[in-house]
Order: sequence, then C-alpha cells, then structure tokens
Amino acid sequence: MDKPTINPIQLKEWHELHPYNTKAESDDYYVELSNTLFDTWVKSHLTDKININAIRRVSLYVAAYVEDIKSDFGLWKAFITRHCALYGRRLPFFASAADTNASRPQVTDINFIIWYSLQELTGKPSHQIIPPFLNSLTTVSGLLYEKINKTFDKAPCNKRLTRLFSNPQVYKEFPLLKQLLNWFFSHAYLIEPSTQERIMMNHRIIMDKFKNATDEQKNMFMYGIMQDTIFTYPCGPLALYVKDWLHAMADDTAEAASRYLGIEALQTYHWLVTDITDETVTLDCMQRERVIEVAKSTFKDADKLAKGKSIIICGFVKYDQTWNVSGVISLTDTDNPQIKSIKKVADRSRFADVHRKVYQQFMEANNGKPIAFFGDIEEVNKFFTDKLKWPANDNLATQLSKSRNFILFAEEDKGIMIATNIAEYVKDADNPLYKKEEAERKGVFPFINKGMCPIDLLEYLEDNDMLHDACFLTDGKGFNAEKGQKLLHDNWDFIARMFLNEFYWDEMH
Repeated sequence: MDKPTINPIQLKEWHELHPYNTKAESDDYYVELSNTLFDTWVKSHLTDKININAIRRVSLYVAAYVEDIKSDFGLWKAFITRHCALYGRRLPFFASAADTNASRPQVTDINFIIWYSLQELTGKPSHQIIPPFLNSLTTVSGLLYEKINKTFDKAPCNKRLTRLFSNPQVYKEFPLLKQLLNWFFSHAYLIEPSTQERIMMNHRIIMDKFKNATDEQKNMFMYGIMQDTIFTYPCGPLALYVKDWLHAMADDTAEAASRYLGIEALQTYHWLVTDITDETVTLDCMQRERVIEVAKSTFKDADKLAKGKSIIICGFVKYDQTWNVSGVISLTDTDNPQIKSIKKVADRSRFADVHRKVYQQFMEANNGKPIAFFGDIEEVNKFFTDKLKWPANDNLATQLSKSRNFILFAEEDKGIMIATNIAEYVKDADNPLYKKEEAERKGVFPFINKGMCPIDLLEYLEDNDMLHDACFLTDGKGFNAEKGQKLLHDNWDFIARMFLNEFYWDEMH
C-alpha cells in the first residue's frame, strides 16, 4: 500500500511565524526553502518515529532561522550573545569556534534548533530527554545545512521583518508594542517551542473554569490570561522574560533598549481604589503589598470609580514610567461577599528576621551544615521536634506521607526549604540514603522536573559536586555515565533554565 501523500508547507503556515498575514516579497523563497528542508528530512527516514507535524514545524523554524540571519532580525544573535555572556561559549552542548561567522548559517546552529525544538514540542510533553547528539538528528542537521548553504547567497532579506522592532512608533507606543509581543511570545520561531505548553495550559484553565461561558466570553478571558503570561512567563531556550529578549535584540545605546529594560509587569490582582484626582487613580493591591498610581484616562468608566469602595480586577505593565492596563478590566466593589475571602500576602522581606533565626537554629542543630537527609516524614518531624524544638506538624505529615528520601536545606534569607524523593541521588558523607546506580540513572531529574528541587538547593548541590553521578543522555547509543556526567555538569545551568523554566527563576527573585 502506498504511503499517503504529504501536503507541502503553505504560505499560511509560514505567516504563522510572522506578525503579518499579507505576502512579503521574500516569502516565496522561504516557503520553498521550508518545503525543501521538510522533504529532505522526511525522505531521509532517519527520524521516522517523530511525529510528522513536529518535523513540519521544525522545518519552518530552521527556515525562519535562515531568514533571521539573512535579514539581521536579531533573535538568533540575541540568543548566542546572551548565551556567550552567561557561559563563555556560543552554544550549549555543541562545539563551535569562537570566531564563527554569525552572518552565515552554521550546522551546529541547525543541530541545536532541531534538538531544542523537538525537546520542547515532543520530549517535554512525554517527559523524555532527547539526546543532543542523537545520530539521526546530527545527520539530518548536516543534510539540511547542505541544502541551506547551496542557496544562502541568493536568499532575500525580509525588510519588513527587519524594521519591526526598529520602528520608533512601536517602542514609543505601548499598545503597538504589546500587539507585537503577543506574536513574539506565541509564534517567533525560537520562542514558540517553549511557550506552546503554557498557552495550552491557559486554554485548559479557561475551558475548565468557564465551561458555561459563551465563546466570546472565553476568548475575552483567554486574552486576559495571555496578557499576564506574555510579560511574566520566561520563554525561549534561555528562559528569559520578553523584556530581556527585546533588550538583547536592541542596540544597547538605543532609546528602545532602556525602555525595554524598564518594563515591569504585575499579574491580574484585585486593586482597591484608595484615591482619585483629576489626573490619576491610586490603587492598593489586595493580594500583595503594592500601591501604584495610574492615569485616570486609562479607565473608560473612571467617573464611576469610588474612593475606598471600587475594586478594579486586572493586570498592569509599567512601560516608559507609565502604568498601562495589560489585559481585561473587571469592576466590583467592597460589598461583593467574595472580596472578604481575599487576604494580602506579606512581602517576603518582612520575614527576614524570622528566616535568619530559623537558619541559625538549623545550623546549630545540624553541626554547622545547611543540608540534612531523612528517609521519611517521621524522621523529618522528629528533627523538627527534638532538634529545633518545634511542635509536631500533623498537616505536614499528612501531606508528605507518601514521599520519601527528604532533603532539608537552610538559607539565611529564606529559612528552611524541603525537597522530596531526591536524597538517594546526592553524594555526601552524611547521607546514608545515597545510591550510586540510582544517582546515575535518575540524578538528572532535579535538573529537568519542575518543582522537584528548589533552585537554591540545586545550585548548592551542583557547586559542591554532590550530584556528581547525575547524567544527561548524550547520543542514544546506550548509557555512558562518564560522557553523560560531563555533558550535564558542563551545561547544568542552561539545562535547568530550559527545563525548569519559571521554576528556575521562582526562588531566585
């Protein structure tokens, strides 16, 4: 039986990676290139087990990378520049000469884009690590590079793309910038692989929470949650916030660069109107310790606002020293019975003295070491009651009754952190739970599984070589502990950024 015909990539698919839907002069070349790359990849039969739609999408990403370099769009340049600033080399994993010509495509670049995109699109959802040096992927990278290199000198520039972020009107007017960033976060070729999981999660939240809403209402709610997301969710292979990507793409001396760095985002909260003048409205956040002043003209129904009574529900973004509404505004007031359940979370700095005291207690009880290991929750509770003289915590015992192999870790500015099910991976003279074979096979989990290990603890373990046996899969040719260990520890911070994403930053701020 003949295999079904695979439809060629269409202009519409190419436009999904661009912030416009009218044809640019260069589009025909890059659609044709996308199809050439796609056909070459599929006909190689090297990755037949990979979903054909994923291959199709990644072929588009590689063509967009070529367009980026030829047009000097700046996204790829921003990535390699930031990676080099962080880690002293051009790319993670893949060797590349320091004097590599950044104005031409490189086979190592293509290899990385294919690996990163497939890891995000197919590996992460299935909780699998795709080895960076998988033979089939490196071979495909070489085949695609040959096709690209043959015609690169004739490749056209996309002037429309190049002018996007350099247009003064865009960076001087927040509504225009926000419109562009909605595309950038969701569909820019180097960003899209990392954000699709979060966008789908947002969609599920809306579908579950507002089952009885109309499609129009659901779209409005989705818009609101996405405006929060694009400014507060780290994205791309380096898990940077959009403002940092924009700054990296801009000339450091340009006016736009300083404006981008000044972006500050506040997610959707309940804000109590505490003061109203002819020009401004003062808002006090009901969930966080934050007061902001917003231009009165921002609110269409400003005349209906009442001091001390009106409550505004929305998110805000500070741009060019001005607070702007980022999503959808809802209004209620203090008579709403649901408002009574809202409690303000105290700023963490208020607990500085408490954290310091707890840290000192822990260090005294644990022979001066900030880390301790326990087999089960009963041992943890015994440490709390016998060593720290705390009352027994029945709630903690119930919540963690099915967990094992605990680590307690103390820091002066954060108190005590707890991690479960990872102590067997940690090599330490005081850790009786360590198992070498488990450490080799599963020690990579704290680097790649969100919420498994606080980033502060992970950094401590790595700095003290306590996860020495942990391995990252290398080439798919069988387990090689030595190669896997080197690959992981040479690139551990990048791996943690890319896999942990928002959890990489969660404890660092």
